[in-house]
Amino acid sequence: MKLNALLFLILILPVLISGTNFSSFAHPDFDSDTAIRKQYVPSINPARNRNWRVESIEYQTDEDFNGILEPNMLYDYCYNDTNPAKIDSIWVMQWVTDFENWGYEHTKNYIYDDAGEHVIQLQYYLYINNMPYFLIDCEYTTNQRLMDVFFRTYDWDNGVYHTVQSVHYTYTNNALASVMIEHTGSSRAYYERFIIDSDANGRPETIYGSASPDLINWGNTSLEEITYHAHDTTTGLDYIDFLSHEMIFYDEWDGLLGMIDTYSNFREWNGVGWDSFYFDTYTYNTSNQVTDILTQFMDVSFVNESLHHYVYNTNNNLSYYTNQLWDMDSQAWDIPDEKYIYNWGEYTHNEDDTILPAPMSLNAYPNPFNDIVDIRFNGKDNAPVETSVFNIKGQLIKSFGKSRSASITWDGKDNNGKSISNGIYFIKTTQEGKSISKKVIRIK
Repeated sequence: MKLNALLFLILILPVLISGTNFSSFAHPDFDSDTAIRKQYVPSINPARNRNWRVESIEYQTDEDFNGILEPNMLYDYCYNDTNPAKIDSIWVMQWVTDFENWGYEHTKNYIYDDAGEHVIQLQYYLYINNMPYFLIDCEYTTNQRLMDVFFRTYDWDNGVYHTVQSVHYTYTNNALASVMIEHTGSSRAYYERFIIDSDANGRPETIYGSASPDLINWGNTSLEEITYHAHDTTTGLDYIDFLSHEMIFYDEWDGLLGMIDTYSNFREWNGVGWDSFYFDTYTYNTSNQVTDILTQFMDVSFVNESLHHYVYNTNNNLSYYTNQLWDMDSQAWDIPDEKYIYNWGEYTHNEDDTILPAPMSLNAYPNPFNDIVDIRFNGKDNAPVETSVFNIKGQLIKSFGKSRSASITWDGKDNNGKSISNGIYFIKTTQEGKSISKKVIRIK
């Protein structure tokens, strides 16, 4: 599906995030072979209930082309303690086949303004020198609309950040009007401009792309056309609100803001007209949730290329989605070669954005931890508590037995006194037949 090519560039974040070789920004002593790889975190927007939040997303892929999907990446979401709907950080893990566990890749930390309303900075950490190697800074207008986004990389030799790309958004009334992108990270700077024509509801309808080396001479580069489903009720204000409040949390976007009917994208200018390349068609269920996105490309006529299939759980949250490629020889769909699995958690949320008191709670600090982690449990007074640690396979790693103490210090060793490897573990406490668990990450 090619929707991410330009709509992603204009409405979400520039291609720098999805297509950048992050290893070039890493510390020179960092092993680039196991460093940051291209992220692809699909949208978590469809049918999102305010009492549910994404806890993690697991990406599986058929890297060996044997028809078997295996773990590849894990995106672990951490939320604010006082506002359970706000994301504090996302931990990105990669599956390590030799250890059959998740290994740490990098962390994204979100910094909010004083009102806690808008993200003003996104920090990418490798936990080398304990400082971000990549920054995204956001600035807003006086009426709280996203205005400028700056992408900055860290110069390890000189100890300063350099701006490699900047994006400027303009608005007309209640619709996004244009996007200007300045590329300064290469030896030769250049500019991209996107002019957006909106329909009567303020939704992007036609997007014209052009590029220039000097802001004077412009050449056509792309054209996108979007049609919307008859049931779609989104407006230009919805797009603006998405840009200003949610865009920063998405690495990729599957067009699930509103109900898109068809999408024609990446029509290259041949000097006299446009060459059409890709065409997406959306299918919805009776609950107005997207179930399939068919991508076709232009040959002599439109030919199937890929199919995204979406499945929802009983709570109407996205359970998983798969990607299939079209086999030109057999004229049939191959078995899925990619799969994204969503793990949702329920939380208590009232109108004041505060957490209601819970009868049981479990905390671990620091998390992630290196050598020692403090485990604290709040529950019924004077009732014994049993605490255990399990690995991601559900195998018992450490048992602390029963105790009346509400605090335990764990040194990261198993029942045999052997230090555990890096990865994800689960602490489980049980009191009077009721259990609660906490996920922790070990990084040495």
